[in-house]
Amino acid sequence: MKRRFSASGFRLSGLRQLHVRLSLCRHCLRYCEKINAKILVSFCFLLFFFQPVLVQAQKISAELQKETEEACIASTKTRPTVELIIEKVDKACGLLEKEGKAAFTKFKGKDSEFIFAGTYIWINDMKGVMRLDPMMPAMEGMGLVDVKDSKGKRLFFEFNRIAKEKGAGWVDYWWAKPGEKNPCRKISYIKKCKIDGEDMVVSCGIYDLPEDQINKLLLAQETKEELAKNTEAACVASDAIRPTDEVIINKVNKACELLTKEGKTAFTKFKGKNSEFIFSGTYIWINDMTGVMRMHPIQVNLEGQQLIGWKDNRGKPIFAEFIKTVKEKGSGWIDYMWPKPGEKNPSRKISYVKACKIDGEEMVVGCGVYDMPDHLIDRLIK
Repeated sequence: MKRRFSASGFRLSGLRQLHVRLSLCRHCLRYCEKINAKILVSFCFLLFFFQPVLVQAQKISAELQKETEEACIASTKTRPTVELIIEKVDKACGLLEKEGKAAFTKFKGKDSEFIFAGTYIWINDMKGVMRLDPMMPAMEGMGLVDVKDSKGKRLFFEFNRIAKEKGAGWVDYWWAKPGEKNPCRKISYIKKCKIDGEDMVVSCGIYDLPEDQINKLLLAQETKEELAKNTEAACVASDAIRPTDEVIINKVNKACELLTKEGKTAFTKFKGKNSEFIFSGTYIWINDMTGVMRMHPIQVNLEGQQLIGWKDNRGKPIFAEFIKTVKEKGSGWIDYMWPKPGEKNPSRKISYVKACKIDGEEMVVGCGVYDMPDHLIDRLIK
């Protein structure tokens, strides 16, 4: 008798194989008749007649995964742009809305137009269940809403949140590139798409995009209120490290260099959870020489307001003091009362303010420290 091997191990061939399967099925049916178990009858037929088909399907799936991954890795010579990612997701949604889940096969294999520039399309539903993953098909059918990346972010929860709240947008997280094991930073474009009448999330991402481009994409999709809230949360979270007066001065100097070079277009770089100017429980703000608040990363309601006559709860006209100091000295320290990020009641704060030329206009750039010991405050304001 000729032997054949498969992924499932040793198998009989030809009529002998069929005879054995029928014999086993008869035994199974006799047992089922005794216990009247219809479920076992179905199981017998599935097990002995369809098992070779299932094994072959697994083999095809494994080969297709390997082929898809190799094609994805080979395509890394072309780096995807943000515009290309959006274009591919939009095209995928158009195809899926027209053909439904029957189109899922078009997102796998070496000839798929959706395997490109070292990346790919995946689809999850609004419950966080993976419906299509060409790189990791074993994940298909798995509930992933509580899965966290290496930094603790619930990425699938975030995908669905963006899809529900905005319809489309960007999410950054950590994920391994095709063919690699260690995760790297990835930012993906997320879009809600109707597939066979069901809302799903269609996504595609970019690996190793420069930090400033990632931050720009994330900031652009947030409302002023959302951005302020996220900035405040990041500021509160950074409070464990107390800044020194030297650190404050260095940050203000660096901010002035950036603002002198890039002007008001750099204002966005002082907001958001990834800003280097949100640190140690504090932040940078900017007001002009008339007392109008030009940029505040947390209290955005103050932007555009005239504050020259505004006084703290001890009666100090703090913005007038900021302006007076930079006009007379160029820079210096002012102590006053102001709420910490995340709080409503004012605390004692001392801030370093400096005159800075922004788009040809002189403005005040400031940054402060809360709850500094009195003797250190006295030393700075003398």
